[in-house]
Amino acid sequence: MDVFLSYFIVQQRHMNAENPYTSLSNTEFNQLAEVSEEEAQDILSRFFLNQREGFFNSILVLAQTIKDAYYYHLSVNRKFTLAQPKSLVTLFAANLFQYCDALAPYIDMLPDMFLALRKAHQDLLTCGTICLNSDLTKVMVIAHTITPHQFAFPKGKIDEGETPVMGAIRETEEETNFNVSQYIHQNHFFSYKRKSNSEGIFFFATDVPEIELKPALPQEICRIGWVDINTMKSDDGYEWTPDGPTALIFKNQLPAFVESQKLLNNSQYI
Repeated sequence: MDVFLSYFIVQQRHMNAENPYTSLSNTEFNQLAEVSEEEAQDILSRFFLNQREGFFNSILVLAQTIKDAYYYHLSVNRKFTLAQPKSLVTLFAANLFQYCDALAPYIDMLPDMFLALRKAHQDLLTCGTICLNSDLTKVMVIAHTITPHQFAFPKGKIDEGETPVMGAIRETEEETNFNVSQYIHQNHFFSYKRKSNSEGIFFFATDVPEIELKPALPQEICRIGWVDINTMKSDDGYEWTPDGPTALIFKNQLPAFVESQKLLNNSQYI
């Protein structure tokens, strides 16, 4: 379907239809995905209106745009403290699309759309950076808007034509607003398998200044901070814990790298 989105008319006549993705057991989560008429007009104008003709012919582009719009919706229109099921973005999209005649036909396609997006991303290499402070006692971590009390290391999918280290530097800057290029160790990295069985690579960076950072993508990243490599706690007392893969890195690769750096520098950090 070739849709020219600049001609979308926001209407409410679809809103009486039952949303097929509403979960009766998750009322609190359902409220996060609700969209008022005013919110819908803002979101549609920011992300869907006035795109060039044919821009959304690809369901992958449309699915990614929905995710971007959802992160924006959470950061601007909603307050929450709990992690939420990934399926909630489907409920959000269905609620949003009911305001728009041209997008309403896509509602039944949403599950297949997001499945295609996940499959497309599985084959791409994930690259990130583990940033340590000058005395190797703290590491920089981020929390995503969708999981505000769970932290991870900055990372993302490599772009076409990038080397792994270039991808790690770019993704770290995109998520933390910090250019790590002068601190990164191109020869100190490790590979790992992600839960989707795709490949991932993390590079280490040292002597990274402990400056206060604000997310470059506030609609996607809600917090950037430093945690102790032993206690995994922040100095400011903010309560967050590592996700599963990050916890394993804290247990294995991170202490091994720190120990190697101490030996390399004649134990100056001990």
